[in-house]
Amino acid sequence: MTKPSEDRAQASPTKQFFVSMLTRDISLADAILDLLDNCLDGALRLVHGAQVDYSKHFVKIEIDGDHFSIADNCGGIPRDVAKNYAFKMGRDSDDDRDSDAETIGMYGVGMKRAIFKMGRNALVRTRHDEDTFEVPITSEWLDAKNWDPLPINEPSEASENLDEPGTTILVRELHEGVARHFGKCCFRE
Repeated sequence: MTKPSEDRAQASPTKQFFVSMLTRDISLADAILDLLDNCLDGALRLVHGAQVDYSKHFVKIEIDGDHFSIADNCGGIPRDVAKNYAFKMGRDSDDDRDSDAETIGMYGVGMKRAIFKMGRNALVRTRHDEDTFEVPITSEWLDAKNWDPLPINEPSEASENLDEPGTTILVRELHEGVARHFGKCCFRE
């Protein structure tokens, strides 16, 4: 017969292991498509199940040897979703958001996986209705052993506000192979 003790064995993954496993099975192209899918899903959420007129929306992608950015006007991330879901690594079993919508993302890792695939420093700036905020994902946060929540910051200047509801993701400190690939694929004048 076993005798229980007060001791507990640590069973959580390290952040470095988690990030490396999360990005191992996705190509760079698929990571970018995940971000594009998030934009389309945002436009779909705006109409609450009605027919989406995608001609009213834009997605701008900028690729360069030292950064990647994607910007849209597809509604942005509500603050409560940012606080409780959007930056969480995975989706809780009781999270039924989008259960009645025709969105593609199901696992709650698309945005984070795409960011981690590309680089080690990102800024997610979003505006939902009139609420604008930004969430930095820094190399310091990635290197830290703990899983502290990410900060939600208010823009420090009016110029940092978005003109309309939407989201901009800027990834810097690109991984060497990604920087090399992006540097080769971009047209230069």
